[in-house]
Amino acid sequence: MTECQKDGIPPRDEWTRTSAVTRIFCIVAMLLLFIPLRTLVSFGNAVCPFPYGGIRDKTILLLRALKAVLPLVGLAGLLWTLAPGRLRKAVCRLVDREIGDGKWTLPAILVLAAVLRLGWILCFPTQLYAESTWYFEKAAQIAGGYGYVYDLQSRNPTAAWPVGYPIFLALFFLVTGPSILVAKLLNVLLSIAIVYLSYLITSWLLDRRVAWISALLLAILPGLIVYVGLVSSDLLFMALVLAAFALSLRPVVRDQPPRRLALLNPLLVGVIAGGAALTRPPGLVLIAFWAFVRVLTGRSEWPSLWRWASLVVVGALVVLAPWCIRNYIHFRRFVPISNNGGANFWIGNNPLAYGGYIFPRDDSNPLAALIGDEVALDEAGYRLGMEFIRQNPVPVLRLLPAKVFYLYNSNDAGLGWNCSAATQPGQRGSGPRAFMLVNLVYTCTAFFGLLGLAVMALNFRYVRPVAWSGVILTLYWTLAQLPFFGSDRFSLPLLPILTTYAAGGISALLRVDAD
Repeated sequence: MTECQKDGIPPRDEWTRTSAVTRIFCIVAMLLLFIPLRTLVSFGNAVCPFPYGGIRDKTILLLRALKAVLPLVGLAGLLWTLAPGRLRKAVCRLVDREIGDGKWTLPAILVLAAVLRLGWILCFPTQLYAESTWYFEKAAQIAGGYGYVYDLQSRNPTAAWPVGYPIFLALFFLVTGPSILVAKLLNVLLSIAIVYLSYLITSWLLDRRVAWISALLLAILPGLIVYVGLVSSDLLFMALVLAAFALSLRPVVRDQPPRRLALLNPLLVGVIAGGAALTRPPGLVLIAFWAFVRVLTGRSEWPSLWRWASLVVVGALVVLAPWCIRNYIHFRRFVPISNNGGANFWIGNNPLAYGGYIFPRDDSNPLAALIGDEVALDEAGYRLGMEFIRQNPVPVLRLLPAKVFYLYNSNDAGLGWNCSAATQPGQRGSGPRAFMLVNLVYTCTAFFGLLGLAVMALNFRYVRPVAWSGVILTLYWTLAQLPFFGSDRFSLPLLPILTTYAAGGISALLRVDAD
């Protein structure tokens, strides 16, 4: 085995296929210029299962922008691959020397991430709206010593929404007092942690030169930046998922630690996974994945894998067991996280379901009359959803592609929530062009992500098995969402996976025949 094969880099003769696939991607992007906008709109109307009649204005703007931007990206990439090899080698070495290997590169990216997010908070003021009001009020009540109760009048214990994020806010509200600004500044800190964790994960899955590109992409991704303006659980959940992922990968890609630390690592993974589950219920199903990561190495024996998995579960139970016991005492039923799972299950499985979010407040929704009784609503949601599945198995199966479509088709849910929470109607940054920009960057990132995966597949023999863990996590997460409904909010934890493979695609394009 050659040195380059040890590092997961294909030998020289393998770059021929990589060059071919990068040029094919560039040519395909250029061909979009010749497809009429009317054809793209017709195709969008045909595949988009939106129930209210066709694709929206923001999507038409996006298609128009893609017709201009992607061909330019493809042309630039193709010209780069055809440039003299000596020039491309010189540029790559300069980038490696000045940026890729620079000790200030990552700190600069983290500072950039912070500046962009602070700028959004200042330029687009928001107030509490919808579930933000719930999270903020419950955090203030916990900090005030009232516990997690439905309201201050009845003082009835609640589990209507997950408790993790209110507890997180309450820890800081004990010092600062309830403050929307504090919640937003915490979002900035969480975002910085997310970018840093993304860098670590990418450097372990691929390499450092790809890692700083991935971190930069995540730092400037507008669909992620806008979440700092919201009092929501999304960024906390995302940070906890990435932390659990990074800790699960560390023993795989780094030297084995001493035995005592080796036992501590899976326990810590379990504790963080338990915290993620208390923040968002789907985090509960991820606990099994953190144990599976070790299988990808092919180095661990089954006793070691079972020990790792058991310690992860123990760590999660340390966090989750007290909450489950508390809920059983108050509700006389097993409630592992919250009482809103039934409503989400019904949204994905009812006569009105189309794959996305729909919860009418009229007689067409049998759950609307139960709002205020969280236990009855939760039980009815699961019961009615299961009845619909049993009576309509074929329509339910047909809904699955639509759920996947709404899970990944855009990256603008955070912007939409910001617009609804804006302090002034029609604030700058809330029009269709803002949505177009957010989704344009997301779509271009996805384009390079597909290129990165194609390059990895072509050089499968030289890619470490653990590098595919992001793909497996994406598939696993997608399956976990199928019983419910699709929303790009739910795919937010996968954005670092997308930027990882997109950075791999960009790196492959820049280094075609240049290494």
